[in-house]
Amino acid sequence: MDDHAHVVSWLSRGQLFSRLQPAELAVLAPEFQRVDLASPRELFHQGDPGDAIFLVVSGRLEVLVSRDDREFVVRELFAGALIGEMAVITGERRSATIRAARDTILLRLGTDGFARLVASNPALMMEICKVIVSRQDSEQTPLAETPGMAIAAIRVGQSTELSESRWAAL
Repeated sequence: MDDHAHVVSWLSRGQLFSRLQPAELAVLAPEFQRVDLASPRELFHQGDPGDAIFLVVSGRLEVLVSRDDREFVVRELFAGALIGEMAVITGERRSATIRAARDTILLRLGTDGFARLVASNPALMMEICKVIVSRQDSEQTPLAETPGMAIAAIRVGQSTELSESRWAAL
């Protein structure tokens, strides 16, 4: 299978592009470039210019937001996720840093290709808007600040005292 056939196959599996006909996907395929991102490399950093959108083919990414000189993981992204569309649509800088939590394969579509895509498929812009709106609320609260439960495993029969620093590390 050649590169364009792989791209068509990957696009057809994603929710966003699944409504397009195979012939339309074949026309789009040359616009996309494969990007291999090894963990823990960054795809882009908060504040970078938005020059492309990305579709996650496989792997796992973390979305990080900097606030008050601290960086928070606000979301994890998996296969099928769309990344970077807000900066491309608005012309604003990237609103978050994207880092590979696992080795990840993505498809990159530059701004010119994105403009051609939405011009030829206006209904696709509505689908992209739905993605943006559904994501907005989840990115407002860092995962580290969401309610959860702490669990510690201590070997039975071992008398290990937990100092304040070791306890805090758990």
